[in-house]
Amino acid sequence: MKYFYIITAFIITLFSNAQNTITLEKKILFEHNQFSLTTNAASTLDSLITVANKYSNYSIKIVGYTDPSGSLKYNQKLSSDRAKTVFDYFIDKRLNQSLLSYKGFGIDNKSENETIQRNTTVTFTAKSEDCYYKLNSLTGKNGTEVSFKLKKESNAEFTLDEYFSTQSMIQNEKFALDINDEVLETAGMIDIDLKDINPNDIEDGIIQVAIPTISNTIYDEEMTVWVEEIDKDGRKRWRNLKLKPKWNNNTKRYEFNLNVSNFRGNKISINLDKNIYRDQVTNVSTGKKKKVIIVATEREEFFYDVYLSYASEKQNDLKFSARMDKTGFAFVIPKNVNPKKLYFTGINSSGKVTFGLLTCKVSKYNKKYPLYKYIPISSGKAKDNEKAKKKGFWEWLKRIFN
Repeated sequence: MKYFYIITAFIITLFSNAQNTITLEKKILFEHNQFSLTTNAASTLDSLITVANKYSNYSIKIVGYTDPSGSLKYNQKLSSDRAKTVFDYFIDKRLNQSLLSYKGFGIDNKSENETIQRNTTVTFTAKSEDCYYKLNSLTGKNGTEVSFKLKKESNAEFTLDEYFSTQSMIQNEKFALDINDEVLETAGMIDIDLKDINPNDIEDGIIQVAIPTISNTIYDEEMTVWVEEIDKDGRKRWRNLKLKPKWNNNTKRYEFNLNVSNFRGNKISINLDKNIYRDQVTNVSTGKKKKVIIVATEREEFFYDVYLSYASEKQNDLKFSARMDKTGFAFVIPKNVNPKKLYFTGINSSGKVTFGLLTCKVSKYNKKYPLYKYIPISSGKAKDNEKAKKKGFWEWLKRIFN
């Protein structure tokens, strides 16, 4: 799904009296059940204090939140404690108390990510004749954060799209394939559209990006940053920037600086990915070997969700990786798993389609990966094959010599 965001950090607006207004919003994240500041949170607050000290006419609103665990009464108090922690930090740094306010609002229902829910939102608003500080930032629904500084004043808007689910990747044709058609294992993809912002107006040509891990996954030290390119055949493929992101253990996000030279015009697609080398690869973190298999249907069917499982009705962690073409889907599975014991499930507008890979015809996909192609028994060829199997050896021998 595509989300549209107006700049959530500094929104610069010109008033009739020629006075500029800037608004900066930042989320300060807390550990589970805690209301003490982390080192990263204190650093973010220090940057806000630097800005505040440049103005005399400003206000800071502090609102605390929690995740859903615990009682409503407990969460209300915890959210208030978190807000007051930020308030007290500002007072200790000698900001004007009369310009500050704080309140706890309990559970944050705006996000489904529990790490993001454990936040205190700090909103800084100031008016000045000289709006010198021009930072643009936004946070996506899943917790991705993109920010940069502009060299000159702007009322600009930009958008951020996130792709963390199988459904969103398939619907938006986000193929996890590199420029050599090798299958990748993604940790999440994002699109940034600067709209009317000229990349050359971004200070130092740098955009700061922070991408969270997909739900139920952990940090993977093999992940690197990739950018999307269109090859000579018009296909979307990923090119490795060989840029290794840093891991922020407080926010559970991969963080890196992206140079605007990698933009195609005003747009860029970014992927946190790692190679799955041909048939198998040994994961550095776990030491477990994995392999890639391709499951394809006989005819084109648009599935908005696919998964492999050990049982026909149970979804598990056998990981969807990429849509290879109009019929084929790539999966990354443990090396010791026998694919013929697995079931493929695809969900489309007509409902659920499930079949065991034991019923599939096995071949190779582009001479690289094992291909399990499902041919429905209703097709003529499949009926003939089934009929021949039932007749046994003599029918097989007759077919060989025909």
